[in-house]
Amino acid sequence: MVYSFGNTVSSFDLDSTTGEITTAEPLDRETKDSHYIVVSASDPESGIFSSVVAEITVHVGDINDNSPVLSQTEYQGRVPEHADEGQLVVLNDIGIVATDADIGDNGRITFELHCCHDLFQIDPETAEIRTADNSSFLDRETVPVYDLIVIARDNPTNTTLHRESSATVTIDLMDINDNRPIFQNGSQLTVSIPEDEGRGFSVATITAADADSGSNSRIFYTINSGSDGKFTISPTSGVLSLASELDREVKSMYQISISASDGGSPSLTSEDAFLAHVTVLDVNDNKPEFLQNIYYITIDEESGIGKIVANVTAWDADEGLNAQVRYTMFNCAPQFSIDNTTGSLYVQSRLDYDNTAVLRSYSCDISATDGKYTSTALVQVEVRDINDNSPEFGTQDGYSTQLLYNENQDFPAIVAAIDATDTDSGSNGDITFSIYNSSCSESVTANFTVDESTGIIRLHGIIVIGQPFPSWCDMTVVATDRGVPSLSSSTTVSVEISKPTDVTSKVTFGDTAFDGFVVENINTVQNIVQVNATAVGTGDCEAILQYEFASWQTEDFEFTIDNTTGDVSSRNVTFDRELKATYAFAVIAANNCTGDSKRFDYTSVIVHVNDTNDEQPAFSRPEYSLQVEEGMLSGLVVGRVTAEDRDEGSNGAITYSISGDGGEYFAIDDSGTITTKEPLDRENITQYQISVMVRTTPCSISVYRTFREDMYVYHTIYIECNMVYSVSPEVPA
Repeated sequence: MVYSFGNTVSSFDLDSTTGEITTAEPLDRETKDSHYIVVSASDPESGIFSSVVAEITVHVGDINDNSPVLSQTEYQGRVPEHADEGQLVVLNDIGIVATDADIGDNGRITFELHCCHDLFQIDPETAEIRTADNSSFLDRETVPVYDLIVIARDNPTNTTLHRESSATVTIDLMDINDNRPIFQNGSQLTVSIPEDEGRGFSVATITAADADSGSNSRIFYTINSGSDGKFTISPTSGVLSLASELDREVKSMYQISISASDGGSPSLTSEDAFLAHVTVLDVNDNKPEFLQNIYYITIDEESGIGKIVANVTAWDADEGLNAQVRYTMFNCAPQFSIDNTTGSLYVQSRLDYDNTAVLRSYSCDISATDGKYTSTALVQVEVRDINDNSPEFGTQDGYSTQLLYNENQDFPAIVAAIDATDTDSGSNGDITFSIYNSSCSESVTANFTVDESTGIIRLHGIIVIGQPFPSWCDMTVVATDRGVPSLSSSTTVSVEISKPTDVTSKVTFGDTAFDGFVVENINTVQNIVQVNATAVGTGDCEAILQYEFASWQTEDFEFTIDNTTGDVSSRNVTFDRELKATYAFAVIAANNCTGDSKRFDYTSVIVHVNDTNDEQPAFSRPEYSLQVEEGMLSGLVVGRVTAEDRDEGSNGAITYSISGDGGEYFAIDDSGTITTKEPLDRENITQYQISVMVRTTPCSISVYRTFREDMYVYHTIYIECNMVYSVSPEVPA
C-alpha cells in the first residue's frame, strides 16, 4: 500500500509505506489549534489504480507555553492615607487585566502581590487591590507613594511549569487633613520696636508649616490675644505689623498669642500658640510733668542755709536718658537755689521775717527739661514768722514817773504809760503787760495795775505810805508776747510818790484816755487829737500847763505834741494799718511851778489807723481745676473759690462775678460758690475756661479828696467735664 496526502499539508509528514503521520515542524496551538488532513491509500501492485481516502482532523493539544500578558507594565492608583481595611485602591485606568493564550489551567490566571502584604491585598481572581489589616499605618507624610509588583501567574497542572509576568502598580496615598500646622523656628520670638513707628510697620514674619498637602497645608494666621488692637497679622503671609500707634508709657510690653490654622475641612489649628514678645522701646515723646502746677510752701524764718524748702520734682513718663530731668530756676530771689538733679529747692541766704526790707513772700519759676521738652511750675514761698524776738521796751533804762498822791483825788488815776514793741508778727508780736513784783508793800502794790494791752499803769485806791515823803515804789513790769513758746522782757518802773503840801493845787486831765485817728497811706502831717488838762491853784505858775510825751518816748517816735495846746499830730510818716492798727502812748500835763508846788497828771492817747482800700483781694489759690459730670441740672454746685482782702469793713468786702463766655453756663454767688446755669453736654464742650473776677467796694475819703478806683482781680478756673455716655459709642467694624 502506498500512502499519500490528499491535500496540502505542511506541518506534518506522512510515511508512504507505513502510513505514519508525524509532525514536520513544531505546532503552535495558539496559532492553529487543529489541522485537516486527507490521506489516500492505493495499491500499485494490483495493477488497478484505485485508492481509498481517509479524512483526519488533528487537534493540537495545549501545553503551557505562553506566559500571562498584563495589559500594562505600569499602573497608577490612589487610596486615602490611613484608609480602613478593605478600602479599594482606585486605578486611574480600567484596572489590572491579564491574558494568557493558553487554555484551561494553563491559561487560567491568578494574581498576587510581590510585597507589602500587611498594607495591601489583591484579589487573586479580579486583581482588585484593597487595603490590608495594617492600612491604618498608611501615612502619606511618611511614605507618600508605594510601588507594588503585581504578578499574573497561570496555573498548569504541573505547578513547576507555571509561567508568570509582572507589572508595577504605583499607589499614591491621597492626603487627608491629619496634620496640624507647626510653627517654624520655635514657638516664640522676642522683638523690640520704637514706640514712634507708624501704622503698617512690619514687626516680624511668623511662619508655620503643615505636613499635609494641597488645601490641607494652606495656612492661615490669626491673633488670639494680647495685641490690644495695636497689632494685626496677615492671614496668608504671617506678617505681624502695627495696626495703630504705640505708646510705651501706656504699655511697654505685649505678649501676642498667634495661632495657625490649615485650609482643611474640618480645619486643624496649631496645637500650641505662637508667642510674640514685643518690647516697645522708648522715644522722647513726653515732657516732664510737675506733680503740681503751683507749689505753696511755707517755711519758718531763720531756717538754716541749705535747708530744703521743697522738692519740686517733675516726672517724665519716658525712661532711661529720655526721663532724666534737669531743673533750673528763673525769676527767683537770690535767697533760694535749686539742685539741678533732684529739684530740691533750698535756702541759700538768711530769711528774716522781721526785717521789713526783706520780702516775706517769694515766687520762683522752676523749669524741668529732659533735653527736648520743658515744663514749668511756680513755687510760692511764704516766710512764716517764728517767735524769735522778745518784746523791747521804749527805753532800755527803765521808766521813772512821779505820783502826786492825794487821798481825795479821783480814782483810778493814771500813773504812767509804758510801751513795748515786738518785731515779730501776729500773735508772736502781740504783747501783754503785767506787774511781776514791787518794792512796795503788798497793800500798796495791790492798788497798782497795768493794762495788759496798753501798758497804762493806774492807781485804783488809797494807799498808806509811811513818812517821810517822797517815797519810792519800784515795780517790775513784764512784757510777754503771745508766741508759743512765749518770750518776755522786763523793765523797772520807778514811781516817786509825793504828797503835796497844798492839796487844793492840782493838775487833772478830764479824760483818762484820749482816742485819735490817722489815715493810712498818706505821707503828710495829720492832726489827731487834742488832750486837755485843767489846773487848780492861785499862783501864776499853776495856771500855765505844759504838755509833753512821757520821757521814755524815743526820738523816732511817729507823733509830736504841741507843748502849749496839747495838740497831738503825726510826723511826716506813712502809716500802714495792715502792719500796725493802733498806737498807745502817755502824755504828761504839768504846771509851770517848781518844788512842792509842782503838779502833773498823766493820760493815755490811743491812735487808731483808719483803713483805706489799699489791699488787692487775693484768691486762696491762684488756680482751680473743678470737675463736673455732664448732664448736671442747672443750679447744682460745681465748687467754690475763696478770696480774701486784708482791708477791713466795706473795703474788705468781696463780691464775685464771672466774666466772658463762662457766664453763659455758670453763676457765682457772694460766697464764691459756682453753680451751673444749664445742663452741660460733653459732646458739645469738653472743657470750660472761665474767668472769675473779685471786686472790693470802692473807697472815697472826701476829707483828703482822694478816690481809689474799684480793684479787680481776675481768676481763671478750668472746669473739666467727666465723660458720661449719653449715646452709644461707635464700635469700629
